[in-house]
Amino acid sequence: MKWKRVFAEALALVVLAGALALAAGLLEPGAKNPAGLGSSSSDARNLAPSAGSLKAASGQDERKKLLLSLAPSKDPSLLYLEIQGDVAFRLHQAGALFIDARRRESYLESHISYALNIPVWGSKAEEGIRALQSGGVSFDDVIVVYCSGADCSDSLALSEKLAMSGYLNLYIYEMGFPEWEANGWPITSGESP
Repeated sequence: MKWKRVFAEALALVVLAGALALAAGLLEPGAKNPAGLGSSSSDARNLAPSAGSLKAASGQDERKKLLLSLAPSKDPSLLYLEIQGDVAFRLHQAGALFIDARRRESYLESHISYALNIPVWGSKAEEGIRALQSGGVSFDDVIVVYCSGADCSDSLALSEKLAMSGYLNLYIYEMGFPEWEANGWPITSGESP
């Protein structure tokens, strides 16, 4: 009889350890999304909101709710979540705020359409964050930050500054502008977003 109890307790510990390992793996920055979001470019076509659903969202609150429903779920304890191109494209279509963390010269040359430029280095980052706050960007708005690809750390540094300023729904487009441009997605140049 005693061996049955020992076996049941051991089994419970194994199940608990597996659940904890799974939870810890999902909490890491850049962890794989178990729902498969960001897994292939065909997902973007299936998950992108239709033009009708965006037009049907009347008012700012409804649009915000729609955008939050399209954003990948992010553990509140994380400063940001890294996303892939198809998810970034879907959020762009839905009207998420995109921020280019590259230097001003790179932004002026070309950038993702409707993206704001907040260069991370120097006092420009703090000025840009204050401008967001005074411009009415809410702390719970969905914000996608990007730079020059996986080897660029500007988007990470800017996301940390945004998080420390109180912004909650931060996503880093990991492959950044080079991938966006290579996919033929909307870009522009010059001062205006």
